[in-house]
Amino acid sequence: MHQRKDLTRKELVEALEVKVCVIIYTPQGSTRRTIEATLRSDIIADLDNRPIGFESIREAALFDLHSINVLDVVRNEWLNIEVSNISYFSQP
Repeated sequence: MHQRKDLTRKELVEALEVKVCVIIYTPQGSTRRTIEATLRSDIIADLDNRPIGFESIREAALFDLHSINVLDVVRNEWLNIEVSNISYFSQP
């Protein structure tokens, strides 16, 4: 696992584009959450959950300036995670 401060937003997106990764983060006003997330186009297509209104998955992931949008593969839902709220990021 890597502490979040060691990774840039670009590095997070690049890792998520090729793997399913574990992210531990704490949303504001909530308890810590652990998710399995990805930006792999083949997995997103298999789950039939492409981001609507974007030209590419990368564009959707980087849409908000201080956060990343990722697909939670267990719940099959898109999440917006502020990068500053990520405490750990694991690349299997």
